Amino acid sequence: MTSSEDIHKMFTSDPIHFKSLVNNLVEVETKGGPLSTGILFTIDPVSETVVLLTQTGESLKVNLIPSHNVKNIKVVEATNVAKIPDNLFKEDWAKHMSEEEIEKKRHALKDWLTKNTIPIVESDKLLKLEDVLTIEPPYGPDQCSSNNEIVLSKIQELIKSMPV
Repeated sequence: MTSSEDIHKMFTSDPIHFKSLVNNLVEVETKGGPLSTGILFTIDPVSETVVLLTQTGESLKVNLIPSHNVKNIKVVEATNVAKIPDNLFKEDWAKHMSEEEIEKKRHALKDWLTKNTIPIVESDKLLKLEDVLTIEPPYGPDQCSSNNEIVLSKIQELIKSMPV
């Protein structure tokens, strides 16, 4: 028989309660620290890390509070915030890359695909596999487009496996 100390807190936590806190304005009381206030984006169900969002000017600040530091979470206001968009953290990272970095990435990807016997050709700033697939800057798996789902998924997986 296992004691309660052997059971991971993931199995004793209340995920329904965690979900009820999401998208509300909350105060997180921390052990030995100040109160943190913000919109609760999520609570990781395994580690119970709290993810708070606070608006600073035109951008959002993300505050991660590890569970071992959380003393209490209190809803300050049921904000009825519209669902936070899924693409919130999928910022267009290409706008933070220089032309030189994008070009370097294009050449590295072309070399990687060629090494894996994919006959890729450059056309302006695009990488193309015949008329079947196109890869746009910044040349990640999400920038691949094709009408052939099998080719698309194979190339995306190959790009994901490319060494950094």
